[in-house]
Amino acid sequence: MKQAKRDIALGLALLAVSVLATIAAGGSDGHIDATLLLVTLPMAAYQLTVGIRRIRLGKEIRKMAEVISIRNVNGHYEAYLRGRFVCSGDTRRECEESAEEALYGAA
Repeated sequence: MKQAKRDIALGLALLAVSVLATIAAGGSDGHIDATLLLVTLPMAAYQLTVGIRRIRLGKEIRKMAEVISIRNVNGHYEAYLRGRFVCSGDTRRECEESAEEALYGAA
């Protein structure tokens, strides 16, 4: 969550600095050179998008943790969906994928 906030803050700072620098670099004749904006706006948009995605992914992971639980049982893993057994597997990732398929397949 902290990294997401940093990404958003960096994106907003980059956006603000680029706009202010473009305005400050404007000539006395009233023309503004938008080259700086064309270079920095995509970078600012990227940083904002990364931050927003991190926040959304964090919420989704927390929501999934409330619904799906994976337990290590005698050297293998078992997945439970809302407290009911769904599958077992050799790896944690295998159980997560099967449980997600069961969850989204039922929706």
